[in-house]
Amino acid sequence: MAKAIQQIDIQQATAEEQQHKDIAALMTQIADNKQSISSMLEIIEQLEATGALDIMKGFLSAREKIGTIAVEQINQPNIHHTIKNTFYALGFVGHVEPEKLRTMLESVQHGIESASSHAEKTEKTNLWGLMKSLRDPHVVTALSTMVSFLNGMGKELEEKGDSH
Repeated sequence: MAKAIQQIDIQQATAEEQQHKDIAALMTQIADNKQSISSMLEIIEQLEATGALDIMKGFLSAREKIGTIAVEQINQPNIHHTIKNTFYALGFVGHVEPEKLRTMLESVQHGIESASSHAEKTEKTNLWGLMKSLRDPHVVTALSTMVSFLNGMGKELEEKGDSH
C-alpha cells in the first residue's frame, strides 16, 4: 500500500521567472492590440508636435496652484450667478427652433451692420426723416417683429406675475 502524502511542495516561481512570465504576457497583449497601440502612439506624436503635451505636463506639475486659484475663482459670488445664467441661457437656446434662431440672429447681424454704417455718417436724422422711414417696408417689418416680441414677452411676464 502506498504511503500517505504528508507534505506538498509548492514550487514558487522565482522573481526572475515571474518577471519573464509578465513580460511574455505583455508582449502577447501588445501583439493582440497592435493597431490600437499604433493609433495611440500617433495621437501622442501629434500632441507632442502641437505642444499640447508640454502644456499638459506644466498643468500637472502646477496642479495644486491651479486648483487653489480655480477654487478661489469659483467661490466668488458672481461666478455662481454666471454658472446659473449659463445653464439658463443654454436651456433657452435649446428650446428655440434652430432655423428661427438663425433667421433672427442673421437679421440682428444685418441690423448692426446697417446701424454702424449709418453711425459712420455724420448727418443726423431729423423728425421728418424718421417719419419718412416709417413708409419703408423693411422698417415696418422690423417694427412689427419687435412689437410681436414685446407682446409675447409681456404675456409671459403677466403669467409669471412679474408685470410692473
